Amino acid sequence: MKASNKPTLSEKIRSIRATRGFSQEYIAKKLHITQQSYSLCEKMPEKMTVDRMKKVCAILDVKLCDLLYDYQ
Repeated sequence: MKASNKPTLSEKIRSIRATRGFSQEYIAKKLHITQQSYSLCEKMPEKMTVDRMKKVCAILDVKLCDLLYDYQ
């Protein structure tokens, strides 16, 4: 985590995926991409298209706005 103690977008995605018990391979199959491609998406989510980010959110069952913004 960064010094601010707020998780990065990458850390949020990884954490939610792990909490749901999903592997990168599972998410990749749902997105019709390779595990390696999904790994890059997770490492650098800012490079994902909005459409792909929406699909990841749907798979993870999380709202895009909740993922992107910190309401605390």
